[in-house]
Amino acid sequence: MNVEELAIGKHSMYIIEDAISNEMIESFYNYTQKLPFLKQERDNDEDEYPSFSADLKPKLFETQSPLGKIGREIISSIYPDKDYILFRVAVNLMTRGDMEIPHYDCLPHRDDVTLLYYVNNVWSYEWGGETLFYLDKDTHFGILPKPGRFVLFPGIIEHKSGIPSRTCKKVRYTLALKYASRSNFKKRSN
Repeated sequence: MNVEELAIGKHSMYIIEDAISNEMIESFYNYTQKLPFLKQERDNDEDEYPSFSADLKPKLFETQSPLGKIGREIISSIYPDKDYILFRVAVNLMTRGDMEIPHYDCLPHRDDVTLLYYVNNVWSYEWGGETLFYLDKDTHFGILPKPGRFVLFPGIIEHKSGIPSRTCKKVRYTLALKYASRSNFKKRSN
């Protein structure tokens, strides 16, 4: 597993490569093709253009899915002193012509983190679809959805999913694993 740390303001985010085998990439991609996607995912309360997503059960995913187990390994290795709980698992679907809005995955006072996994088994840089990360309302990083790549970042970093270009004939899939620290998890539930 190769980990690259990037700074965005006072926060660190991580790009993780070579954490899973090609067989795992193919297997989860094929599984994703069969999910019941609903047009329900909104970036914020004002989002008038929901995108397609499929929610999975966090406890089941973390204990029975190889990707869930690897997600736990990544979180534990990068944040060894934190006790994070997986509270949401969603596969998101984007196609050319979709709409995304910059957003945050948590409120500013929380320390939630998101582990994003790029699900596609094939992706060309010419198709775009980069996840964009913002600092002070300006693009700071664009991360290409390379097959098998993970990106780990604090939920308080503003970001949005990139939309595939007109030349892309494939659907862009991402798996979002959202974690809250145990101390904040009870607050989230209330």
